[in-house]
Amino acid sequence: MKIKLLLYPSFFLFVCFLNLSAQNNFLGNWNGQINIANKNISFQIEIKHTDRLEGKLSIPEQSAFDLKLDSLKINSSKISFSILPSPQTVRFSGSLIKGDSIKGSFTQSGFDGSFFLKRAKFNPVENTLDSLASSFVSKKVIFFNDKIKLAGTLTLPDTVGKFPAIVLLTGSGAQNRDENIFGFKIFKIIADNLTNNGYAVLRFDDRGIGGSSTGETIATTADYAEDALSAIQFLKTQKNIDTKKIGLLGHSEGGLASIIAGSASDDVSFIILMAGPSVNGGDLVLYQMKTLLKSQGISKGIIDKKIKLEKRIISTIQNNKNLNNLKDNLFNAALDEVKLLPEKIRKNIKSDSAYAEQITESQLHSLSNPWIKFFFTYDPTNAIESLNCPILILFGGKDMQVPVKLNKKPFETALKNADNHNYKIVIFPNANHLFQSAKSGLPEEYKTLNKKFVPDFILTIVNWLNEKVKENN
Repeated sequence: MKIKLLLYPSFFLFVCFLNLSAQNNFLGNWNGQINIANKNISFQIEIKHTDRLEGKLSIPEQSAFDLKLDSLKINSSKISFSILPSPQTVRFSGSLIKGDSIKGSFTQSGFDGSFFLKRAKFNPVENTLDSLASSFVSKKVIFFNDKIKLAGTLTLPDTVGKFPAIVLLTGSGAQNRDENIFGFKIFKIIADNLTNNGYAVLRFDDRGIGGSSTGETIATTADYAEDALSAIQFLKTQKNIDTKKIGLLGHSEGGLASIIAGSASDDVSFIILMAGPSVNGGDLVLYQMKTLLKSQGISKGIIDKKIKLEKRIISTIQNNKNLNNLKDNLFNAALDEVKLLPEKIRKNIKSDSAYAEQITESQLHSLSNPWIKFFFTYDPTNAIESLNCPILILFGGKDMQVPVKLNKKPFETALKNADNHNYKIVIFPNANHLFQSAKSGLPEEYKTLNKKFVPDFILTIVNWLNEKVKENN
């Protein structure tokens, strides 16, 4: 049966009105909790409609911010969305309750859980560090690495002149321009302090976070190094920048990206490394595993078994062998893990073998990630040996992610081979990977500590910059 042309436009407009009305009910900010295995995890979502419906999700407790909501759909009082690529996809489905709450369920890797959201404004934890008496100009900027849009903040001293400039590069994982980890806005604090001391600072959102675009392929550390060089080229177009004095400050993986960028371009006039690695990712992961498992009181037998499997994984990737050769080993390891889970968690698993199969597929998918392959195989030694600019290397004595014991000596050896004596290594004995005053140094401790750096951390950077950069004409 045909609809008369006279009636069709009215019908079409009515359907559009219904869809927009439903969407409007979900627009805005929502705070709530995910419940999985009897544990509550706080999270936040924001839904908006500009030229299209879009949203983002943040889990501050896991240092995950502004994750894109994929497959976002709203139909009447129902909402559904997912995050992360298959097979690790987390799928959410919920219903609007009384206009101010959303209740629903989600699933990931064989686990089922529930979530609850309440309409509210985002109220993130603010840095407890005392606000600076700022005397600088802050402006939002956009620059490009080929087709990749990178959005950031450029801070400049509020005086006339040309200033030395520093580009900040975040650690691994999706980070925003402030490198906000459990409410500790690491890069904002550094940027504000350095700008107050006469330096221009550019910090920007990682690819796919905040105002930055994602790109067509999964980025590696080498791609992040290219982003850093694009940031330098952008700064060279700014009238307030001393183009002969532009350097990089990289934290963790950002340190590795700084090394790669510095080895590729003479435009990098100095480098500051905050817990930057000097060994390949395979060696780093093995050391991390041993240290963290021992700290958890895991028996030597189990540790040895896990390390043996991890060594095989790393060797397979480093030698470019077929990852499917690992399938049986990963499946058996996952099955062993299921059997060791507390009963309150196991009851949420419908089938041990099905769960282990999902975990195995998820791991194989992750291990095929270009970032992982680069991380496990790239040895920074040659890049370090090619650096001839001033370098400040900072370590935390209690850092369990990039430990001093594993990384200090390779730096010294490589720089000696390069005949580069223009470097300084500073160790803060009580600092963790984030350069907070730590008790154990374990990552799980980060969120419980004061949101401030160990004493003299900023001063050490400023004094070194003043000596090696500002006063060096």
